[in-house]
Amino acid sequence: LLPWLEEHGYDMAYQQKTHGKADGVLVAWRAARFDCLARRAVEFEHEPGCDPRPEEALEYGAPASTAGVALAAVLRAKEDPRVVLSVGTSHIWWVHEMKRVKNMQIQRVITLVEESARAAVAEAFADPAEARCLLLLGLDMNTEPNDEPYQVATHLFDFKSLADHMPAAARGCGWTNITEKYQGWIDHIMCKQLRLAGTAPLPQVVLVSANALPSAAEVMRAGKVTGYPDTAHGSDHVPLVCTLALLGG
Repeated sequence: LLPWLEEHGYDMAYQQKTHGKADGVLVAWRAARFDCLARRAVEFEHEPGCDPRPEEALEYGAPASTAGVALAAVLRAKEDPRVVLSVGTSHIWWVHEMKRVKNMQIQRVITLVEESARAAVAEAFADPAEARCLLLLGLDMNTEPNDEPYQVATHLFDFKSLADHMPAAARGCGWTNITEKYQGWIDHIMCKQLRLAGTAPLPQVVLVSANALPSAAEVMRAGKVTGYPDTAHGSDHVPLVCTLALLGG
């Protein structure tokens, strides 16, 4: 993957899951547009509360470990070095009933992204108050907007979510996951401005555009009677893409 990304002008940070899992999580950025100030990762099995308790795993017939990880990359814009993006990603545990585990994993991703941003800004800036810092999350959250783990991010930590703010015409029906038995919006892009001590007013974050998402009916009409994945789509998830702009500041 890295050679392909480099060929197309990207650099990346990657963290593989634990317990021999072949997959992982990745943050990529345009090398000509951003410098990477720091990259940090955590393994959920070593983070308090982020893996199932033995009795929980037994109750729901789930593995004893989620094998999950979280990754943060702190990027500094070359065009305007005051702008810092701390980008976090993770694959949150999928067992719906284990809300405690899901809540703790989401909180750990958020604290990782914020801690990484604060540490990188303190090291890179002579005066941290000059930084204009935005926290970005791109998550396979396995959580719909009306579920408690989603509310942890949007209400407890005050993140703004694409699911709540994109125009209805772009939002389509709101499915990012389409299978024969389930359709729902469980993948999320979220952002939050991080005010550091002594910083000036932060720029406004504006949603410029977002990709339309297919409906289950459209998928089935196209002959994909069992939903995704199929021969043309290697995942049961639909890509979620948006463009954000910082105005002023």
